[in-house]
Amino acid sequence: MATGVFLRSVSLGAVLLLAACQQDKPAPAQAEARVPVLRHDDAVLALLQERYGAPAQLKGPWAQQLTDPDMDHVRPIHRDVCADQAAVIGGKRYRMLAVCTH
Repeated sequence: MATGVFLRSVSLGAVLLLAACQQDKPAPAQAEARVPVLRHDDAVLALLQERYGAPAQLKGPWAQQLTDPDMDHVRPIHRDVCADQAAVIGGKRYRMLAVCTH
């Protein structure tokens, strides 16, 4: 049970980050004037925090409470970014992350 949840979590995290984190996509000139440009790490961190909550971070572990439907109580878990790799696909740069749960 725990292994299946772990593998699904890592796979989902990697797919979401791969799909959402293009590094070479330039912002239109007009949009730059209105919207502040985020550093790439800030954008990746925002995506992690959207998926895993405010405690998520790019470096080091973070703790959360996990509600397990197979158990009657909430239990603490620890997560961290256990793999961070750049990839070039079709001439575009992407960033793939894996989030491990302990």
